[in-house]
Amino acid sequence: MSSIGPAISETNQRRWGIALVLSLLFPGWGQIYNGQFRKALAIWGGWIVANLCAIALGLPLTFPGLLAMLLAAVAFYVFVSLEAVISARRLNLQPRRSTPNRWYTFLGLTAIVYTLSFFVVSASRRFFFQAYKIPAGSMEPTLLIGDHIVVDKRARPPQRGDVIVFRFPPDPSKVYLKRVIAVGGDSVEIKNGIAYINGRQVPDPQAHLDVAVQDRSPTSPRDNFGPLALPTGKLFVLGDNRDHSYDSRFWGFVDETDVEGRVRYIYWSLDAEGSSVNHVRWERIGTSVH
Repeated sequence: MSSIGPAISETNQRRWGIALVLSLLFPGWGQIYNGQFRKALAIWGGWIVANLCAIALGLPLTFPGLLAMLLAAVAFYVFVSLEAVISARRLNLQPRRSTPNRWYTFLGLTAIVYTLSFFVVSASRRFFFQAYKIPAGSMEPTLLIGDHIVVDKRARPPQRGDVIVFRFPPDPSKVYLKRVIAVGGDSVEIKNGIAYINGRQVPDPQAHLDVAVQDRSPTSPRDNFGPLALPTGKLFVLGDNRDHSYDSRFWGFVDETDVEGRVRYIYWSLDAEGSSVNHVRWERIGTSVH
């Protein structure tokens, strides 16, 4: 007499549909469901390392670069999900040892990944790039209220014309954003609203100026300032909305060590009236900031 029984016990079965759903919810969960813990950790670790290397080795922080990263993320999701599905189907065709995949396994490994991701994101924001939202109009028309920007924090000496984010000298707990007009060693002067560096007028097409010019006054250096020489390591910054900007004319220089980074592009933009899709300024998304 011969006996007929299942080659694989019910508790050992891996349903490919569950593996797919778990992978789509969180990459790597499908592999954990399949009992492939090492593979799940390799997937997470490889993704984190790949992102850090791409940024550290100079991936351009431009809108096309952002799209490339987004497409890479989608490809990663698809690859990991398909791998989980194929593995689930393959594992059900061969006898194997029972592998625990209890809820606490998912929870524990996910906690590890989130902890690592937290440190990776913190390191990225400290050394590579960070996102900000524009709350005021001192940089109009270059940057509008409601623009969301990406700031490149990789080391590079600020140059004339850069739009930078920096710690506000009178109160370092605050972060400001202005355009660099002069750097250490330059002589800066503003006459009748026009900026001059080392005696030459600054090419300043972004600047927005009122028709009326204010006379020179100790309490209002808006349109007439200097001349004044910048010490080494100092920056003179102005807002593009020149007549409605609180900047170096009023509170002095920015130290280069207080610069957080330079603005690269606008990745999202909403007008000041609301946050619905109807208020999205689509034409500004992906615009480089110069």
